[in-house]
Amino acid sequence: MAKNPSSTTHGIEQVIFGLVDDDGQLIADPDKGLSANGLYSPTMNYEGATTANWTGLEQTGTDQFANDQKKRRTTPAANPSCALTFLDIGWKQNNKITGYVQDANDGGWSLSTSKPHVAMLTVAKGLDGSKIYEGCAKGTCIDPQHQHQTDNTAEVDADAAMTYSAEVPDADVFKTSDGSKQPYRKWSSADANFSLDQVFAQVFPGFKGTASLDVEHITAPTSGSGSSTQPSSGSTTDSDAHTGNPTA
Repeated sequence: MAKNPSSTTHGIEQVIFGLVDDDGQLIADPDKGLSANGLYSPTMNYEGATTANWTGLEQTGTDQFANDQKKRRTTPAANPSCALTFLDIGWKQNNKITGYVQDANDGGWSLSTSKPHVAMLTVAKGLDGSKIYEGCAKGTCIDPQHQHQTDNTAEVDADAAMTYSAEVPDADVFKTSDGSKQPYRKWSSADANFSLDQVFAQVFPGFKGTASLDVEHITAPTSGSGSSTQPSSGSTTDSDAHTGNPTA
C-alpha cells in the first residue's frame, strides 16, 4: 500500500525569486533581472529565510439565507500573500525585488514609481521526508519598515523582511481544469507525477536553466556591472549573489 504524502511541514529549505516581464516571462539578465539565468536564492554564507508565512490562500465565504434557511455561500477569490524574514539577503537583489532603483551618481537606491513583477517559490520539508513547494508566478514585494535598536551587552539585529502579494500570472500557467488561472499553486515531491522541471516551468515561465535546488544552478554566475536608472536595474555579480558580507 502506497504511503499517503504528508501535508505537515517543518523548516524552510529555500526561497527562490525571479523577476518577470509584462508577458510573465522570466528575465534572464544580470542587469535587468536577478542573475544570468533569472533566479536568485538567498542561501550562501549568512543569507537565508527564517520565516515564510503564507496567508490568504482561501477566503471565508458569506452565508446567504432565504426562506429562513441557509441557501448558499459565496466563494471569494483567493488573495495569497507571504510574509518573509531573512537572516540576511543580498543588498542588490533585495532592492531589485522590492522595486528600488539605483542612482548612477551617488549609488543610492530610491523606490520606483512602478513595482517589478516577481515570481517566488518556497520549499519546506514534509514530515515524511518529502519537499513541499509553494509558489506564485506573478506578484509584488514591499519592504514597509526598518526597525533599528541599540546594541547593548548583546548584538541586536534588524533582520531584513518583506511581504509578497500574489497576482494572477500573465503567462499561460497555473491553469485549473476549467481553464481559469489562479495566483497560487503547491506541489509535493511525494506525488507520483511530481516533476521539478514542471514546477520551475510553472513558477518561472521561460526558465532555461537546470531545475535544481542546488544554489550554484539557481543563481548562475553573472558578469554585469555598473548602475542604471531602469526599474529592474543594477548589476549582480557572482560574489554579490553568494555572500552575506557587506561590500563597499
